[in-house]
Amino acid sequence: MQFLRHLLLFIPAVLLSSTVVAAPPDGWSLYDDFSDRTINAEFWDGKQSFNHYWIDPPVGEYQDWSSYELLRMVVPNPIGGEKPRGLSADGTLDLVNRTHGVMSGDGVGATRTRLGLALQDRSEVVGVGGRIGFNDVDVVSCYGRDSARLRIITGFYNINSSSVPGDLTGEVMAWIGLRKRASFTAEGMRVDAVVFECGDPDCQTVEWSDGVVFPFASAKEYVDVTMEWDESSASFIFTYNGAEVSISSVHNERYAPQSSMWVQAAVDLSVCPSEPAQGYIDGKVDEIYIKYSGG
Repeated sequence: MQFLRHLLLFIPAVLLSSTVVAAPPDGWSLYDDFSDRTINAEFWDGKQSFNHYWIDPPVGEYQDWSSYELLRMVVPNPIGGEKPRGLSADGTLDLVNRTHGVMSGDGVGATRTRLGLALQDRSEVVGVGGRIGFNDVDVVSCYGRDSARLRIITGFYNINSSSVPGDLTGEVMAWIGLRKRASFTAEGMRVDAVVFECGDPDCQTVEWSDGVVFPFASAKEYVDVTMEWDESSASFIFTYNGAEVSISSVHNERYAPQSSMWVQAAVDLSVCPSEPAQGYIDGKVDEIYIKYSGG
C-alpha cells in the first residue's frame, strides 16, 4: 500500500512535467506568457483600447448607436481544457468581444470595435508574434465581408511628414491572426496576413494593401504566428506554424519604431437594412514573442 501511495503521487508529477511548452522561434524573445494573475503593466498599456462607432462616409461622424460587450482578463486555464504547464496556474490572455451592429434603412455605415493591449516597449522591435487560438466565434450579417478577428497588429514605419500627434496618414501597418467572415462556410477561422498603408489620419481608408491566406485553424487549438519587417529586402515576412511567406512593400523606407503594437479582438460589422449584424469572438493568447533589430 505504501508503494502504491508513492506511485500515485509520482504519476501526476510525470504528467505535468511532460506537458509541452512552446518556445519562441530562433532569434525571437518571449515577451509575455501571461503567467501573472493580472496584466503586467511593465509589458502592456493596461487600458482597454476599443473604438465603437458608426461611420457615415465621407463625413466620418462618430456616434454611439449600438451596444457592445467587451471582456479582458488573465484566466488560470489554457485553451480547450489543455493540461496546465506546471504546478502553478499559468494563464492565458482572454480577449472576448461581442458586438451588435446598427440597423438602418439605407444600409450605409459600419460598426467596428477593438479590444486589446498595447506593447509598452516598442524601441528597436522589428517583429511581433505569438501563440494564439480561439474557443468560439460567430458572425451573422447581411453582408458576407463582415468579420471577427483575433490578431496582432502594428505600425512599422511612416512615410508621412506630418508632425501631428496621432495622424496615421502614410503609416505602413501589418497584422497577422485569425479571421472569420460571415461568408465563410468552412469550420474554424482562417489565418490571414495583411499589409496596408493608411490613407487618412484615422486609418479608415487605405492607399494600398496586400495579403496572404493560410489554412483554417480549428477551435480549441493554438497556432504560432509571427510577422517582421525585413529592411534589406523591403518586405514583410509572415510565418504560420513555421511556414513562411513574404510580401514586398511598395516603399523602401528605413525602419523606425512607430505607432502602438496591439494584440486585439476586433469585430467589423456593416449597417444592415432589416436586422442588426452580430459578431462574437472568444480569443486566447498564450504567449507573445518579439524580435529586436539585429536579433
